[in-house]
Amino acid sequence: MKFFANTLSVLSVVALIFSGCASTSTVDAPDSPETPSDVISFTLNAPTISTRADATHTLRYTARLFKQNDKSGEFEFLQKKQILEGSSTSTLVFEGVETGEYAIYIFADYVPAGTQALADGSYPDFYYDTTQTQEVSMRTFGPEIINNDHYDCFAKYITLTKNEEEVHSVISLPRVVAKVRVIEESVTDGRAASSISLTQFPIFTHYKIKNATPSEPYNYPLGNVTEGKWDLTPPPAGQNELFYFYTFAPYNRTETLSYLAFTVSADGLSDVNTNIQSGKIEVRQNYITTLKGSFIPLPQEDPGTRTDRILLDLSALTDWNPE
Repeated sequence: MKFFANTLSVLSVVALIFSGCASTSTVDAPDSPETPSDVISFTLNAPTISTRADATHTLRYTARLFKQNDKSGEFEFLQKKQILEGSSTSTLVFEGVETGEYAIYIFADYVPAGTQALADGSYPDFYYDTTQTQEVSMRTFGPEIINNDHYDCFAKYITLTKNEEEVHSVISLPRVVAKVRVIEESVTDGRAASSISLTQFPIFTHYKIKNATPSEPYNYPLGNVTEGKWDLTPPPAGQNELFYFYTFAPYNRTETLSYLAFTVSADGLSDVNTNIQSGKIEVRQNYITTLKGSFIPLPQEDPGTRTDRILLDLSALTDWNPE
């Protein structure tokens, strides 16, 4: 009997040793569930794609949480959170979240460095309006949106299931705008613009984050060159980029902008009016569209209106690269 008891003891020790060497993947016993949590959180990575926004600005992240109604199936808005990149935390946290199906809209745009939080913990809008629950939009429509890299922005739409445990994800946001550049084909002959005026300007000013698509173009007729226009600062002599702008664009396809018209003047020469017809300028998220041609007046050139014949690389779409 004593031998049998000793044998049981040795077997028990061996069993304990082998249990210690088992896989580290364990399943909790039914009476030891994971600690319940009412939290959904996101660690946000700054976009790794290149941007020309300068060091005087910082990224602001805006997130909206929606819960699916069990009866209607519709997603209903619950909470809004905002943080700045480089603040004490890079994590957005939603608390008091019940189990269920959720959708989250996350949008990142630029605000001046040093922007202070409001009393409710949010940060004021500068370039984009984030007050709407379903979309974002440019706050203003004027010459300040031309040649302004602070209109670069990023967004993502996420759906998830919230169970009893905390949900945490690491998120990187894709760019949701395109960039359109108007380039003079040659400045080697000393040509320089003395003034540039926009008289008709197409742009997508609103963006639906869920659908990853812009709204209809805002094609604003500024009037003719003497009654209504946006006056732009011409580039220095020798630089060939006349102006550029950002516009919302679709994710997985191209979209066309409507009518673009502008006038370029050079000292002592006749003005040149350029009209680019609707449907010619293609845009897509994270792509650059280059409109290249001879836009600056030449000596002994007949005045008039130039059309598509001057465009050499209209709507050339190339991957976004630092410049």
